[in-house]
Parts: sequence; C-alpha cells; structure tokens
Amino acid sequence: MIITKLQGGLGNQLFQYAAGRSLAQKHETSLKFDVSWYNNYANSVTPRRLGLDLFSVAADIAADSEVEKFRKLGVPRLIEKIKPYKWKKHVQEKHFHFDSRVLSLPNNVYLEGHWQSEKYFQKNRDIIDREVTLKKPIEAAYGQLIHAMKQTDSVSVHIRRGDYVSHAKAKQVHGICSPVYYAKAIEIIKTKINTPAFFVFSDDIPWVKANIKIPFDIVTFVSERKDIKDYEELVLMSKCKHNIIANSSFSWWGAWLNRNPDKIVIAPERWFADSSFNTKDLLPESWMKI
Repeated sequence: MIITKLQGGLGNQLFQYAAGRSLAQKHETSLKFDVSWYNNYANSVTPRRLGLDLFSVAADIAADSEVEKFRKLGVPRLIEKIKPYKWKKHVQEKHFHFDSRVLSLPNNVYLEGHWQSEKYFQKNRDIIDREVTLKKPIEAAYGQLIHAMKQTDSVSVHIRRGDYVSHAKAKQVHGICSPVYYAKAIEIIKTKINTPAFFVFSDDIPWVKANIKIPFDIVTFVSERKDIKDYEELVLMSKCKHNIIANSSFSWWGAWLNRNPDKIVIAPERWFADSSFNTKDLLPESWMKI
C-alpha cells in the first residue's frame, strides 16, 4: 500500500496523486489518500476542498488507523542519515526539486510533500492521462466551447491573481506574472501561429480585461461563464492546442494534460518570488520559459 497526503488546491493534489500513483504502479499495490488536511482547510491561506474525488483516479481514502500506523513508524536518525529513505515508512519531501531516491522507495510508505516534477511520474503518463478524466464529462455543458477549441489554433491563457495579490504571505512567496510576461508570451505565439484563438482563464477577469492586451480577433473569456467550476476550467485548458500558463500548479496541469503532440507551452522561468526554491525540475524541457 502507498498512502499519499493530499493538501492544497487541485493542482497540488494532482502532483501528490501522480507521484503516489507511480510508486503504487511500480509495486503493483493499492494507492490511498490521507485527506485529513482538509479537515482544517480554513487555516490555509486560501480555503481548499478535495477535488480528486471528481476524477477517475484509482485510489481510496485511507482510514485514520492506516495513516497512524505509517506515521508512527520511524528509524534511528543515524541510520536515516547513512541510508536515506531505505527503511523509512513516513517519507517527507527533502527539497522542492526532483529527488531520484523517491523512485526507489519500497512498498508500504506514506508520502508527504509536493512532488512538483513530472520526473516522479512521466513513465506512467498513459495511466495518469486515463485516470485524470472527470467521472462526469463536461461535453454536454461545454460542447460548443470545446468544438471551438478543436477547430481553431486555440491557446489557453491563465492569469492567476486571487491570494497571490490579496494575501501578504502568498504574495511574498509566489508573486504574480506581470502584463509584460503575457505580452511577451503572446508575441511568441504570434510568431509561430498565424491565426491563434485565445481562451482566457482567470480568477479576476475584470483586471485581465483592463491590463492584458490580446490584439487578436478571437478572444474568449472562459471564466466569465456563470458558475464555472475550477476543475472544469482545468479540463478546458487541456482541450486547447497550446497553453500560456501562470506560475500556478493549476495551469501547469492544464498544459501537461494537453495531448496535442505539437503543443506550444509558455511558462514563467521564475516560478516563485521567493528565490529559495530550486525549480530546475518543475517545468518540462519542451516548454518555453520566459
């Protein structure tokens, strides 16, 4: 059994799921989720909810007794120092960038961390693609929009603001992508695609309209749709042929799940305002960083 702790928004949950799924696949064992973090979600910077239950992921919720069994197991500090992860059952992420030792972990471990690199799960891409599909397809509600994305040189543009702007700590850690970043990204798209159609996703569409200039005929502000859900937005991003993402795990996954073999993905080279994070393994090599 592999148990992975889920925490944060949908993008974070997908990273945590994908790392756990790959390790479970290696050992041909079951994957379970520790969802206890969501019992205290109000204490987080931004209130979050469990979102993976809407997808066809092959995992169950771990019982409290199962979580406690793994978390209480430990090893002497000296042994852990000499042989990191070798006997440990509760494995906490050591640093933000990819840690190859995680791929060699044995069966029956509890994973706690962010695991934000495709290197943890790229070999199991087919499985993850298959499981990260909604149990209830959105084609009935968004059929015309999806058709437009398929029939055009569609480009999703994600502008993340929200707590990145309003919450002092989040702003200090994450920062935001500036209008200059989006202008550069759109200019790159212009040089590569003759007639792009832009589909804009944001938690602050009024700000986007006032500050982000997209000088093309086809611009659709998807997030203006009444009652659109975050998981629907993520799936719709993945339906576009190309992606301009924010410094957000949410649009990272929208781009990663995009199945277009010729996709152009443009991402911010500086992912965090806090320079202490080593993000060398965060963005796939094929993505353009500006």
